[in-house]
Amino acid sequence: RGGPAGASPRRHLGLPGAPPPPVRPPAGVREESRGVHVVLSTDCSPYQNWQSIASFYGLRRAGHEGPVTRVVSGCPNQDRKDEIVYDFRYMAEADGGRLGVHFTPPFTMKNKYKYANKPGGVYHWMNATGQDGLADDDVLALVDPDMLALRP
Repeated sequence: RGGPAGASPRRHLGLPGAPPPPVRPPAGVREESRGVHVVLSTDCSPYQNWQSIASFYGLRRAGHEGPVTRVVSGCPNQDRKDEIVYDFRYMAEADGGRLGVHFTPPFTMKNKYKYANKPGGVYHWMNATGQDGLADDDVLALVDPDMLALRP
């Protein structure tokens, strides 16, 4: 299936050509990171979309081998959701299914306190996906999309 509004692959991100190759971590990376699930809490803006892409590639380049989920809160319409899914589909295919995207409703409060999206979005994701029953030794790392990993 084609991208949003008939866009060629990766065109709406301003990236030429085919999807990028899979990111390979440096040799000798510890396998301990497989037990760490990184969650990126974002809104639906194009700005946080490219930040999420950079954060994901940074995690993999640093050697993180565990799952990564982007929790996206408050997309205004289906077209915007389709663009995000389109962008992340290539990365998820290259990553062997360890990358996920979860959409939530907006959790802004009456006074427009937009920072309620992070706790509300993560709570929604945990309940919707069964992650609310984490084992005692599971690690969940909640990060912002503008954070880049330098090592696992």
